[in-house]
Amino acid sequence: MITSFTLRLLIIHIFLIPKVNEMKDQLKGANVSASQARKERDEAVSCKLKAVERVRQISIDKDEAFKLLEQSEWDFALQEEELNLTLECLSDPAFVFEKEQKGRAKRWSLRIIQLVMELLVSGTAPASVSDTIVAFVKNLAPDIKLRQLPSLSFIRRCRTILVITCQLTAVYRLAKAPKWGTIHTDGTSRRQVCILNLIITILEEEGEPNFIPILASTSILPEDETAITQEDAIVTFLEERKDWLGKWKEVIERDYPDFVHDIDPDGLDLVKMGSGGNVMTDGCNTAQKLNRLLVATIKAHFIERQGQSVGAIIADSINDTPPDPGDAADVNRVDPQYNRADDENIG
Repeated sequence: MITSFTLRLLIIHIFLIPKVNEMKDQLKGANVSASQARKERDEAVSCKLKAVERVRQISIDKDEAFKLLEQSEWDFALQEEELNLTLECLSDPAFVFEKEQKGRAKRWSLRIIQLVMELLVSGTAPASVSDTIVAFVKNLAPDIKLRQLPSLSFIRRCRTILVITCQLTAVYRLAKAPKWGTIHTDGTSRRQVCILNLIITILEEEGEPNFIPILASTSILPEDETAITQEDAIVTFLEERKDWLGKWKEVIERDYPDFVHDIDPDGLDLVKMGSGGNVMTDGCNTAQKLNRLLVATIKAHFIERQGQSVGAIIADSINDTPPDPGDAADVNRVDPQYNRADDENIG
């Protein structure tokens, strides 16, 4: 006999088991769908992240592209400027009138300094040098570009360079001469300051004797107006110019070792007047004493060069009998065998 419990079990087995299995199948399908959804969601998130990274990379590439474009524009502008400068230089071979770079500073080249000195020598006033350069360039050399002009203070300082150059070339000519003929000196005073000039005549013995006066200086400044200080100033002037020639020689040998020069500082010596030279001054008492002092100094140098004693020669020369007071100038011949007719023949 079937009990109620068995009947219940049978009913459950017949009706509920299929439902449970069906629900299990549905639950399994739901789990599969959820797993598939999660997978699709992860793939979507990954795609979104990839899209964001791609957009960011595109933005970076865009910025770099703009930077490269800007840099290329700058490079093109610089290349175009360099090309224009090159074409300008090729089309205009003349130099540009401006200062040149010398180390950290800019200085005027030697050509410009020489041009300023040439204008000063020709009598151009310092205030008119720049205007003269502008007028010359505009009319005769329009291809030269004027970017700068020498200032007035620089032009005035060039006068000092000009004086040094003139005196250096003068003593260079004196040092090269084999013999000196006459020393002439005269003095004046400005505002209680004594000023001496010095002219030395050289003898060039090519054919007949050729007398060439060389203006050594127009502004020797002795300490006072006595004959002793004037004679000392003249001798000191010649010694200083001998040092100038030595420094000039050193500079040339240092900067231009292959250049063959003929600078001889030892050639600037009063000994060159020791064989018949003349010392010429005016007729005042101070000038006559200066004349005798110069003659004594020249004789002393000449005898010292020959290796003889110079003990009494200076005193004897100073005490030489001066020319007649009526003469317009005091001419004292270094040669002990003095003959006035020789001076008159020299003229």
